[in-house]
Amino acid sequence: MINENFDGQFTPRVSAVISPNPEQNFRVSYQTGFRIPTTQNQYIDLKTPQAYLIGGLPEFTNRFNSATNPAFTRNTFLSAVADITAQVTALGTQLGNSLAQEFGANPGAFFQKYGITPTSDPAAIQAAIKNLATQQATAQTPQIAAGVLASGKYQPYQQKTFKPEKVRTIELGYKGLLTPKLFLDAYYYHNTYKDFTYQEIVLQSTSGSPLGLLNTGTRQVYAFPATSEGETTSEGWGIGLDYRLDKGYNVGFNVSKNSLNGFDNNILNSGGRAEFNTPNYRLNASLGNRNIGGSGFGFNVTWRYQEGFVWQSGFTAAWSATDTNIPSFNTLDAQISKKLTGIKSILKSAEQIFLVNLTLLHLETLL
Repeated sequence: MINENFDGQFTPRVSAVISPNPEQNFRVSYQTGFRIPTTQNQYIDLKTPQAYLIGGLPEFTNRFNSATNPAFTRNTFLSAVADITAQVTALGTQLGNSLAQEFGANPGAFFQKYGITPTSDPAAIQAAIKNLATQQATAQTPQIAAGVLASGKYQPYQQKTFKPEKVRTIELGYKGLLTPKLFLDAYYYHNTYKDFTYQEIVLQSTSGSPLGLLNTGTRQVYAFPATSEGETTSEGWGIGLDYRLDKGYNVGFNVSKNSLNGFDNNILNSGGRAEFNTPNYRLNASLGNRNIGGSGFGFNVTWRYQEGFVWQSGFTAAWSATDTNIPSFNTLDAQISKKLTGIKSILKSAEQIFLVNLTLLHLETLL
């Protein structure tokens, strides 16, 4: 069972609906809920080109015990690499100045000492000095890296207890007829998460030394679900309108927005990913008639739009500096139908005009 690794949860809920008249309803609710990690989040053990995907249970995350072999979050590692690079560059500048002074004191001895072909071309001399300084500074990279990684400035990843995700939700809504022909359905919700599940990414040396982190052949990237220690919030709203026109025609429109607002900045700064994977906006608009002029023929045309968003997953870009962008898209669906009174059925033909040209024939029996 997927819940044998976690304690039970208490999730009270309360709601109320107020109907001042048969055509209007106001609703309000306060709910609590929880999400036990999926079997994949608990037990996955899969090596991919991007990272080694493992479950969040201790038997998996104990593989990189930071007490014996430090593991670093992605952004901590990148910051350390940037620090090492800056120090190597600074050393190269310093050595370049020293070598230039050495050359100025005795050019002949300088050429002979470093095995450089003598030349009087200032540009060639400058290039030779710069190249020599870069070589000498680069040779010091292991010592510089060891000092940076051992300085205590960049702390190893500290393992966390993997917990079920918990949420508190407040929702307000209204549904009713604004006029005899206009129907409105609207809502707003706000979620506050505790122990929010996110994706953590860490790197660990496989060479027996932290210096192995600097070589792709001697480091391992792990991606696994972990539990946020701070609060995370999300909110959203939606509005739907349906208007009845003359002669049985109906037009509808709805829009919704969903956003993750308060994800833990400490996790973002370390390179963790919320994996919210939801577009901000979705829109739909439709026009239809179930029985045109009493002929039994009907139609419906629906336009749908979804805003682009970032997809975050260990399967797509766990280690990559860029995420997977899902572009925005539109679809236009058209459907015609014919009521077959004799066999109490409706024959439908539907076609998706945008994205995929797919025609479907559907027979719906009226019970």
